[in-house]
Amino acid sequence: MKEVMHNSSDPREAMLEEIDLRSIVQVLNKWRWYIILIVLLSLLSAGLISFFVIEPVFEASTSIMVVQTRNTQQYRDTGIGETVADLSPLPEITINNVVRQIKNPEIMSRVISELKLDREVYTAEGLLAMMKVYSDANARSGGSSIIDIKMQHTDPALAALLANTIRQQYLEFVSEKNYEQMSNSLAFLSDQIKEAEANLNARAEELKKFDEQPRGVFYLEKEIDSKVSTLNHYRGIINQLVIDYERTLAGQEQLRQSIAETPQFIEIGRPVALQQVNPEAEGSGAALEAQEAIATHKELNPVYVTISESLSQRETEVAEKVAQIASTKRMVDQLQPELDMLQAEYTEKKTRRDVIITQLELANRTYNLLSEKYVQTRISQAVDLGRTNFLTITAAEAPKNPIKPRKELNMAIAVVLGLMVGVFLSFFLEMMDNTIKTPDDVQKYLGLSVVGTIPLRRKAIRG
Repeated sequence: MKEVMHNSSDPREAMLEEIDLRSIVQVLNKWRWYIILIVLLSLLSAGLISFFVIEPVFEASTSIMVVQTRNTQQYRDTGIGETVADLSPLPEITINNVVRQIKNPEIMSRVISELKLDREVYTAEGLLAMMKVYSDANARSGGSSIIDIKMQHTDPALAALLANTIRQQYLEFVSEKNYEQMSNSLAFLSDQIKEAEANLNARAEELKKFDEQPRGVFYLEKEIDSKVSTLNHYRGIINQLVIDYERTLAGQEQLRQSIAETPQFIEIGRPVALQQVNPEAEGSGAALEAQEAIATHKELNPVYVTISESLSQRETEVAEKVAQIASTKRMVDQLQPELDMLQAEYTEKKTRRDVIITQLELANRTYNLLSEKYVQTRISQAVDLGRTNFLTITAAEAPKNPIKPRKELNMAIAVVLGLMVGVFLSFFLEMMDNTIKTPDDVQKYLGLSVVGTIPLRRKAIRG
C-alpha cells in the first residue's frame, strides 16, 4: 500500500485524545518483539555484570558483650571527698562511646600494622568504609548490650581476619588507655599525698607548740574551774549569811518589841510591925496594941534585864553578819574581774586552738582520702578493662556466601527496568510514527472512505 503522508501534528493529537485500553494493547502487541528484546538485553546485561563483572563481597561478623558496671564513688558528702573521688574514675562505658571508639582511626592504623597490610592499598579511612558497627538499641543503662562488628571484603578469609583483629585491637586499646589514665592519676595522687602529709605534720606540730605554751587552754580551764568554784563557795556563804542576817534581824526586832512592853523596874512590898496606944484604955492603964504595915520599894525587872541582854547580843550578831557579808562581797568583787579576764583569755586561745584542730582534722581527712584513693587507683590500674568489661560472644569466621552482588535481585530489577524501558520506547515510537499504513488509518486519521487498494510489486520496485 502506498504510504500517504499527512500533517504530523494532527495524528499525534488525535492519538492522545482517543487512546483507550484497546489501543494500548494494540501498541504493546505491535511492538512486543522490541519489548521482549529490550527485556532480554537488560536481563543478559544484569547477569553478565552480576556474575562476571562485579567482584563478590563477603561479610564477616564478630560480637562482643559490653558489661556496664556502675562506677560507684565514695566520699560524696564533702567537697574535698567529691574532688578526690573524681581524680581517677574508671572510664564510663556507654554504648555510644564504645561504637565511636571502635571507629577510631587509630585502631584502624593499629590493625594495618598488626596484619602488616600494604598502606598504599589499605588506609584507616578505607577500613572504616569496609566496617559497620551495630549496637543493641534496647540495652538499658547499667546492664549488658551486644556490639556487632561487621567487616566486608572481597576475600572472605581477610574479612574474618580484619573483624577479629579490630576486636582484639579495640580491647587492647581500652586496656592501654585505662592503664595510661590510672598511671597519670597515680603520679598526681602521689604528689598530692606528699603535700597532704607535709601539711598534716605542720598542723600537728602547730597544735603541739600551741598546747606547750604557758597559760595554755587546759591550764586556763583549770584556773577558771577553780575561780568559779571559789566564787560559788563565796556566793553560797553570802546567801547563808543573808539568811542568818535576816533571821537575826527578825529576832532583834522581836526583842525590841518585847523590851518595849516590859517595865524596867518593879515595886516590891514587905510587911512592917507598928505599936500604938489604945485611947480608950489609956485611962485604965491598958497595954499598947501591935499593928502591921506594908513597906514598898523599886527594883530592876529581871525579865527586862534578860531581854536587854538578849537584845544586845542580837545587835552584836547583826553587826557581825553585816561585816561578814560585806567582807565576803569584797572577795567576790575581787574574784569576778579575775574570772572575766581568765574567760576572755580562754575564749581567745580556745578559738585559736579550735581553728588549728579543724585544720588538723581537715588535713588528716585529706591525707586519708588521698591514701585510700591511691590504693583504689592501684587496683584499677591492675584491672584489664578490655577483659573485665568486654566479653567475646562470637569470633568472626570466613563466610562461605557473598552478601553482594545479590544476583537474583539484580536480575529481577533488570527485568522490571527493561520492561519499563521497552513499554516507554514502544509508546514513544508509536507517537513519533506519523505514516498511514492501513486502510483503517485512512478512515481513522483522515475521515475518508477507501475506494480500493493497489498492491505494490516489490520486484518492480527493486528493479
